[in-house]
Amino acid sequence: MRTLTLSINILAAGHLATAYPGMGRLLANLQKMQAQESHHNGVRTPAGFLGSTTILGDLANLPDSSLTPVGANVKAVLSGNGGQALGNGIPLYDAPGPLGSEACNADACCVHKYAMLDMYSMFGDPATGGCSKLARSAIRLGFHDAAAWDTGAGYGGGGADGSIVLSPIELARPVNIGLQAIANQTMVWYERYHQYGASMADLIQLAAMTAVVACPGGPRMRFYVGRVDNTNAAPDNMLPDPASGADTIAALFAAKTFSAGGLAALIGAHTVSQQFTTAPAQAGEGQDPTPGVWDNAYYNTTLAATAPAGVYRFPSDVALAQSPGAASSFQFFGTPAGRSVWQTAFASEYLRLSLLGVYNINSMTDCTQVLPQSTFQG
Repeated sequence: MRTLTLSINILAAGHLATAYPGMGRLLANLQKMQAQESHHNGVRTPAGFLGSTTILGDLANLPDSSLTPVGANVKAVLSGNGGQALGNGIPLYDAPGPLGSEACNADACCVHKYAMLDMYSMFGDPATGGCSKLARSAIRLGFHDAAAWDTGAGYGGGGADGSIVLSPIELARPVNIGLQAIANQTMVWYERYHQYGASMADLIQLAAMTAVVACPGGPRMRFYVGRVDNTNAAPDNMLPDPASGADTIAALFAAKTFSAGGLAALIGAHTVSQQFTTAPAQAGEGQDPTPGVWDNAYYNTTLAATAPAGVYRFPSDVALAQSPGAASSFQFFGTPAGRSVWQTAFASEYLRLSLLGVYNINSMTDCTQVLPQSTFQG
């Protein structure tokens, strides 16, 4: 089975950083930004963290006077000017009627509530009290669908569009080996809920966000619906290899609008990941000692001089953790004080990821309330 990892280390493709014109200047600017002291959603963070700030999709061209409440909040989060990326405090959703009823059909969030309950029932691991292998796969699928995009792809060129499941070509790529089981399960959900208005793209992101909450300590993120499905395969060679160097990784994700600090926050999803094929002799080992729990142990584990027993560290993770652009973020996120900042930073960066290639953000619907409440209260 393919490595069940959650971010850049399982996105195998070998797309070289030198493929980007101006890469050296881009990386120099990223490192310069990372040396500045910054704020993140009102929380002062130490030198070394600066979140991503590029505006995405239709929000880049709309005046503030034309923004809906969803558009205004997303733009504030994306720009680093406030906004809410976490869904803590938003009341739980009560479906107005049974699935398929007139009342349910009239509410875009209703079908997603029923889908979430279906997903959540499969994302726990009773044996460990943590999240299940299927949950890890759902998070990986969310990453893979959305991250096969960059700013040169444009409309219809990949992103969070459901193509990873809807396109046989895309799912068959080596980068997506190991996702067949979760893709098959997601197709089951699609066949069950699409007739009531749920898109494949939205279901993939709903599953990923539900899986994060299913992992003890995982944040409840903002979930918006309205993504448009695409049956065409996303562009190939968009994603790095587990052995990629820090410069290659930073360049690839900068082309997706992520800063080095934002990437450092996003890769923290490895707190619940396991590898199975990168090092077959260590198959099943996590990237920190507690792969069933959403905590910040990943950061200190990756920075340590040697890996603890039972832990496999990807070379690309170690390289990123030691790079000038991300090292101080790794150090801070691994502290007790940094845990809450990381959770908020991850929510912001994952919201960004979940909207790559989406060009109707302003008309999307806020369905955060369908997600379970998180055990994280930081």
